[in-house]
Amino acid sequence: MRRGDIALLGNLRESSSLLIGGVFTHAAIYLGHKRFINAVADGVGYMSLYHVFTEYDTLSILRLPRHTKKKRRIIRKAIRFAKQQIGKPYDFDFSKGAERFFCTELVNTSFKKAGYSTGIATFGKFSSLPEEIEKALTTVRKALKPDHFLQGKFRVIFISHNLEWKGKRLVLKE
Repeated sequence: MRRGDIALLGNLRESSSLLIGGVFTHAAIYLGHKRFINAVADGVGYMSLYHVFTEYDTLSILRLPRHTKKKRRIIRKAIRFAKQQIGKPYDFDFSKGAERFFCTELVNTSFKKAGYSTGIATFGKFSSLPEEIEKALTTVRKALKPDHFLQGKFRVIFISHNLEWKGKRLVLKE
């Protein structure tokens, strides 16, 4: 792994995999030196490589494309922004704003603040119902899921042994 890589993590043994849907339930940015930065229920903080390998059973590693202009600068700025969020609480409401973060929001916002267009939105658009009612009912469903990073402007570097490509999607092997 390289500094600035995005780790998409899944844990099929946890109920969160059913609630979130998709192969992955968590996203984090690799800082180097066997450490990640992420947002979990305890808030934004660090996570060790040991924790990744003992708590998750599914992994994919994403990286900025090879010919990204100013790649090192983008990575440095994304990591700096993410580190500045250390100690902020988890966003259990999945709301917009920079006072609290959920995992994918932290990763996506960090790269966007660094000047990199990820190609994905942190929140989807609301549709037919009046926006306030729809928002109350579906905010979690509309929030960026870890799987969505696969459609963003990132290169897939690694997928764990229990995954395979089906079309343009990563799915569990049968």
